[in-house]
Amino acid sequence: MRTVRANIYWKVEGNIIAQTEKAVRITIKTLQGCPINSRSPEWFPRSQIENLCLGGEGELDSFEASQWILEQKGFVHDLERITAGMPGATPQRVVREHFDAPEEEYMPKESERRTLPRDFDDMDDDIPF
Repeated sequence: MRTVRANIYWKVEGNIIAQTEKAVRITIKTLQGCPINSRSPEWFPRSQIENLCLGGEGELDSFEASQWILEQKGFVHDLERITAGMPGATPQRVVREHFDAPEEEYMPKESERRTLPRDFDDMDDDIPF
């Protein structure tokens, strides 16, 4: 069985005010190019962001954040507003991961197999299934 999982990333712009080895703290100004209500700075784990770009003097810093972390941080309404208010609004990037899940198929043993009559009228209604 082949499974596909999509990771959706949205562009976040703002002013990065702190960084550690594992996280980035940013005051977000725009989400996917749309202004959002100013909030207190948010920490984003580096495992949930990609393509970090530090802006120059007077420019905004940016990165792509996973939709999952944005939802966890309460930006669901902002994402809904962006996609509803902008016809054709799409995420910055969608990454599809393909991986093979082990197939588990049950094959009954010969002693567990049961043959059914060819004519269903011959079936006994008392047979439990």
